[in-house]
Amino acid sequence: MNLTFIQAPKESGSLDAEGKIVYRKWEGSSSHVLIYLHGVQSHSEWLIESGKALSKRGLTVYAPDRRGSGLSGFPKGEIESYQTYLDDLRLFVDFVRTQEPNKKIHFLGLCWGARLCVPLCLEEERGIESLILLSPGLIPRVDYSIFEKIKIAFAYLTRSKQKFPLPLKDSFFTNTPSYLKFIQNDSLGLRHVPASFLVETLKLNRLACRCLSAVKQPILLLLAGKDQIVDTEKTSAFFKKQSQLKTDIEIFPDWHHTLEFEEEASKLYDTIFNWIEEKRG
Repeated sequence: MNLTFIQAPKESGSLDAEGKIVYRKWEGSSSHVLIYLHGVQSHSEWLIESGKALSKRGLTVYAPDRRGSGLSGFPKGEIESYQTYLDDLRLFVDFVRTQEPNKKIHFLGLCWGARLCVPLCLEEERGIESLILLSPGLIPRVDYSIFEKIKIAFAYLTRSKQKFPLPLKDSFFTNTPSYLKFIQNDSLGLRHVPASFLVETLKLNRLACRCLSAVKQPILLLLAGKDQIVDTEKTSAFFKKQSQLKTDIEIFPDWHHTLEFEEEASKLYDTIFNWIEEKRG
C-alpha cells in the first residue's frame, strides 16, 4: 500500500492534497518524537498551540490529519474498514521514523485518536516507546438514541450514503470563549458522517479495549473532571482494574474534554514532558 504524506503550509494557501495525508510538524530539541492523533471532529489545526508548546519543551511533534478529516485529500468521513485507518497510521509511523532516525517515538492520542494508538502499541516492529492518552474515547458518555441507532443500522446494511450528525455539541469540548469561537467557526471539522464510519468506529473501539490489557509500554492517562464526552470516572476505573498495565493517571478536576483548550494548559504540557523524561529519558 502506497500513501503520500505532505506537510501543511505554515501559512494559509493552496494545497494539492488529493489522495494524500496532510500533517503538521513542530521541531523540538530532544530525542523524543510525539505522533499526535486528533479526535473525531477535530483535525491538526486544533493542535497548533499544543504542538508549539510541546516543541518549546523539547519534543518534536507530528500531527497527521486522519484520512477524510482536516486537510487530507479524501472524502469526508468515508471509510469501508477501520483497518484502513490502522494501515495509514502504520505507514505514518514508518514515515516519521525515516524523518527522525534514532529518536524515540511516542503516541499521543486525543479522544477518538486513542483508539488507533492502542492496537499499534502491540506491534513490536513499530517500536513505540510510550502511550499518552488525553480524554480517550474508549468509554464515551455521548451516544445515539435507539431510534437513531436503527436508522444508522439500516443505512449501513443498505450501504446508504446518508450522513448522520455526530452526537456532539461545541460546548462539550471547552468553555474557554476563544476556543469555543474557534470550534464554532471551524470549516474543516467533521460534523456529519456516513453509517459506515460509525459502525467501523464501534469495531475499532472494541479492538482497542481488547488490546489494552496487552500493552507493555508505560501509559499516561490524562482526564478531565468536567468531561461531557468521555466518562472520566468509568475510564479511570477501567484502567485501574487492569493492574498489569503501567499506568499513571492524572485528573484535572475543573477542566473540560479538550484539555489543550484550557487557559492553564501549560500544566498539561509540563506533565507530558516531565513524564516522558522520567519514563523514557
